[in-house]
Parts: sequence; C-alpha cells; structure tokens
Amino acid sequence: MIPSTIVNYAAFIDGRGYAGRIDVQLPELTLKTEDYDSGGLAAGVRIAMGRVEPVDVGFTLKEYNPEVLKLFGLANGRGLPLVVRGAQRGDDGVVHEVRVDVRGLYYQTNLGSFDGDSRAEMEGTINARWYRLAIDGETIHELDAENCKLIIGGVDQLEEVRRAIGI
Repeated sequence: MIPSTIVNYAAFIDGRGYAGRIDVQLPELTLKTEDYDSGGLAAGVRIAMGRVEPVDVGFTLKEYNPEVLKLFGLANGRGLPLVVRGAQRGDDGVVHEVRVDVRGLYYQTNLGSFDGDSRAEMEGTINARWYRLAIDGETIHELDAENCKLIIGGVDQLEEVRRAIGI
C-alpha cells in the first residue's frame, strides 16, 4: 500500500493567511523521562514523569513580514495563535484534513542576512502553551500546559494527577 501524503497546506498566524509564503516545522513531542537502574533489572529503563519536554513550533516566512514581526515577544496572556491545515491524500484518492493548532509565546526570530541575490526569509519559533493535532476532526494529541492536560488518543493522561493535587 502506498502511504498517504500531504498534498497541500495553508497556515494562519494570528488569523492572517500565509498560504504560499510559509513553511512550518511541526513540533517534536518528547516525554519527560528519568533514567532508572537498580538491582534485578537487566538494563536501565526510562520512567515517564507525566509531562512532556517544552514543545516548540518553527516557521519560515518567505518575506520579512511586518505584521508577524510586530507579534514577536508579546506576552498578552493569550499567546500567538498558529493554525496549519493540510490535505492528506492516500492512494485511494480520499482526502483527510490534518490540522495543527498552536497557541504560545513567539520567542525567537531570525531574519538571516542580506545577500545580493537572495530572497528575504524570516524564521520564527513559538513555544506552545497549547497544542493540538487533529485528523478529520479527531483529536490525536492535545497539550494544555497551563491547565495540566495531556490528551493522547482521547485519554487525558493527567486527569488523575490533577485530581490528586486538587486542580
């Protein structure tokens, strides 16, 4: 069977569309773990600590965009929203929606350098306070850092932890 591919996508920063002018680097999700080794084990193991490492999403705009640059560093309590909507099509021709929603602090920007015959590009990084990956409307992953939620496949991995600590 031939795997599905992303055939096109659009991205929106703070509600403005940047289709055709943006590339997005989706986050790497990594569980926060601690190494554990003790007598009776054949090898050390990693113990999940119930959290994930900081989640960053990167983007590259194919222009110096003043509207996006003005959003750098703003910490207004709601965070910068980034939405990426992709169309994934399989060999059977069926198109599936892949959607990534991010809200967080736009904390890093890089304008590159001026060269004689180069295009202007700017890179940015958003630290996600909230992140969701959905396929055809079904939430696959959702991280809500400030509300201590980590939902994987519809199951809130931290629900019992919140209950235990009274939040």
